[in-house]
Amino acid sequence: MIEDVKGIGFQRADELGRRLGLNGNHPDRIRAGLLFSLDTDSIRDGNVYSERDELIEKTRSLLMESAPEPVLQEEIDRELTALGDLDKVVMENTRIYLPSLYFAESGFAHHMKRIMKQTEYEEQFPESEFLLALGELEERIGVSYGNSQKEALKNSFNFSNASINWWTRDWENDSN
Repeated sequence: MIEDVKGIGFQRADELGRRLGLNGNHPDRIRAGLLFSLDTDSIRDGNVYSERDELIEKTRSLLMESAPEPVLQEEIDRELTALGDLDKVVMENTRIYLPSLYFAESGFAHHMKRIMKQTEYEEQFPESEFLLALGELEERIGVSYGNSQKEALKNSFNFSNASINWWTRDWENDSN
């Protein structure tokens, strides 16, 4: 229900689900809790991904606070794997992503690698390319960075191209 109706929170969906018989450790309830926890982590805390163990624990706490029935970590882990099989989440080592954030980040990394290969800009990173890539990222994930955030990101590129090379290598190594 959380996926189907925008704006409905987990507590309300869980209450309605209990009325329909989705109690305790029902797979649909656990999956909804996982997706809600992952979404909340990205929106509230600005994280692109969650660590698997932390996500499982957050989800377990969420499920336990709204219903007294115990939910085991193994059950949550099983449903997280099922969400991955259904392409509802992307699992990369211990990192769990919402698909939109995963593809936005990998696209951003791809653009940065392409830009860093441009030899005519070895000394200076073209601001127009940076703003274009950042704008595409904002549109994809539905956020709007403030001017100070954009300036901080831009300054980080001016500060050290080496750090960007490291980040894109890290992304490339993690995704293999």
